[in-house]
Amino acid sequence: MSGWGAGLLLTLMLAEPATAAGTTSVQTATASGACSAAINAGVGAHVISTINCTALDTKTKAAVAKLIAQGRLSERVDRHQSQDIARLQAQLEEEHREREKLTQTVALLLARSEAPAANPEDSRIAALVQQGDAVGAAALIQARADRTLQAGQQQQREASKLYLQQADLLGTRDAKLALAAAEKAVAADPTNISALSDAAYRAIGANEKERALDYAQREHDAARALMRAAPDDILGHDSFYESAFFIAIGRLEKGDEAGALASLRDAATTLARAAEMDPFNSTLGELAENAATSFGRILQTGSLFLAAPRPYDRTIQAWRDAVRTAQTQAQAAPADEARQRALLDAYDTLALALQVTGDEAGAASLRHDALPVVEALAQRRPDAIEWQARLWWDNFLQGSEALRRGSAAEARAAFAKALALADRLARADPARKAWQRNLAYSHDYAAQAAEADQDKAGAIREYAAEEVALQGLIAGGDDQSEKLSAVRAALARLRGQ
Repeated sequence: MSGWGAGLLLTLMLAEPATAAGTTSVQTATASGACSAAINAGVGAHVISTINCTALDTKTKAAVAKLIAQGRLSERVDRHQSQDIARLQAQLEEEHREREKLTQTVALLLARSEAPAANPEDSRIAALVQQGDAVGAAALIQARADRTLQAGQQQQREASKLYLQQADLLGTRDAKLALAAAEKAVAADPTNISALSDAAYRAIGANEKERALDYAQREHDAARALMRAAPDDILGHDSFYESAFFIAIGRLEKGDEAGALASLRDAATTLARAAEMDPFNSTLGELAENAATSFGRILQTGSLFLAAPRPYDRTIQAWRDAVRTAQTQAQAAPADEARQRALLDAYDTLALALQVTGDEAGAASLRHDALPVVEALAQRRPDAIEWQARLWWDNFLQGSEALRRGSAAEARAAFAKALALADRLARADPARKAWQRNLAYSHDYAAQAAEADQDKAGAIREYAAEEVALQGLIAGGDDQSEKLSAVRAALARLRGQ
């Protein structure tokens, strides 16, 4: 049986033709009061927006919320052009019919993924789907999942996937049965992040909000562990933000604004640090940006829903006070790593708040203040990857800023430090793609700085080193072909001068 999971359907739910930005657009009506699906989307390629409506059912709200958290859906509200609620309801009903067609199509593909001669049960599942009996097909899939689970511990993940397929088939017909199937998927493999995510979504559809929060928290914890164990795997980072988003929704509905803000603050700062370690990973950068936007939404309005801005000076002042307290405690014990880490956390939180409220200069100043702390920790702990990677990023940023100012000598000095750190990290863990990318791009910027400093030989040397690094990345499955072509063009230009 093929390993198709619930994630495919979630990508397709409620989908209309893609917009130019590559997202899906849902036109909604302007009505009195914001409904619980009124959630801001991400930034960048996504449209910062909200839904304001009264007609969305619980299942649709859950689907919309999940797709927004994944950055796969944006909503656009035209406040000056109202839309009839009846039209919206008709649109949603049509979308639900489309979802049913999608589940049946996917089930048919699943059933045909193996030759019927090899597994006659596939033919029976396909026949039931073609007859419109999705419930009967789901029952056969459940029976197969049960048998797979009994086959042994090594089959747990496959059984979990089968139960998720069953949940897909039942999702548009019986929310509680779909939730039961998703919970079986979790029970079969408690480490399956996709199963935990699906169970949270299904629990919302079944109006089991406490269970939804529990599954979202379990997904969050599992995602954090995966980020640590496999930092190159984007699934951990994606699920970390998605679950934080859902936890924030649940806490807001309980009136716990501070808890919701804390959940997204942790997600935003954690993903920002991850993006600093792998800044040339655009997907990771987008997740960090989306988390920061959601955090800023709560900070400035007290809601993830459509809400008017409100004063937030007192909250930011409290974070300023926390920075001063952390500074005092860190200065009193410079060798205490826990206090230095607490100071960096305080800097990160305040910098994030200033960034999302438009004070870029204040955020940059705080990042500058954090540099000596990072340098001291990196010097004291040369074996600690976290501090070495953060120091690489700080030096890289310094070099980039100097290059933008036209200070070639300053840029070269900063990039030389960044290169030394990037090379050390890449040698220490050759399998970590992020370190190899950082090394390649450090050579690239060092070459640009050398060119700005009129050092053609130095630029050629750095571009040649980047070429080798990019070839290694491509051999490892990281598509850097476009960048490699640009580097070779730069080498040809310089060598031909």
